[in-house]
Amino acid sequence: MQIKKVATNIFSQYRKVLTARDRFYIKARYKLCPYCELLDSYIPTKGRIIDWGCGFGFFSFLLKYSQPEREMFCIEIDTRKIKAIHDVQNIIQKRININHLNNAYFEPHSINSILLLEVSYYLSDETFVELLQYFKDLLNDNSNIVIISIIKDKLIWKNIAIYMQEFISVKILKQTKAETLKIRTNEENVNIFNITDYHISYSKKINSFLPYTHMLYILKR
Repeated sequence: MQIKKVATNIFSQYRKVLTARDRFYIKARYKLCPYCELLDSYIPTKGRIIDWGCGFGFFSFLLKYSQPEREMFCIEIDTRKIKAIHDVQNIIQKRININHLNNAYFEPHSINSILLLEVSYYLSDETFVELLQYFKDLLNDNSNIVIISIIKDKLIWKNIAIYMQEFISVKILKQTKAETLKIRTNEENVNIFNITDYHISYSKKINSFLPYTHMLYILKR
């Protein structure tokens, strides 16, 4: 499966339903943070997978195309983005499940993997802990959580760049609904994982075209 070719095909469908601004937003995130192929290797090839805070659903469609036996569940709070996912799904005929955050319900221990991609830094420490504890009730015995997050840097100018980008995204362009903006160090993330009794089975810095660091964490119950 050629991820780049599939991504191009999916983008062409989004062109039919999104504004130019939204299309630019999706493509920029994909191009600047090229972790699709890396993610694909850590996510089960089949089973029930939640994309929590899925945005416009691009990565969910990509993962579904890559492995059709994946049962994808998109969870999002922004009704505008939920509508876009429905519109794209009607065009490409790839079945994924779409739910508003307030209506999401899953049977205990019924999920094989949960994705939290560039979401955790929009959550306060308290909310992040509560969410991870909730996830623990959903995951089955052979499951994982895949987290990608921006990491706070020792260099002040890099942290300023992060906050400027997110201020534009959240406050000016209103592309993202956020509870807060909490950029954590790697140590702070690890501490939260320890508090919630998760084991880090793998972690890695992700190279991107942005001036700051993204971190991948694979968590096990």
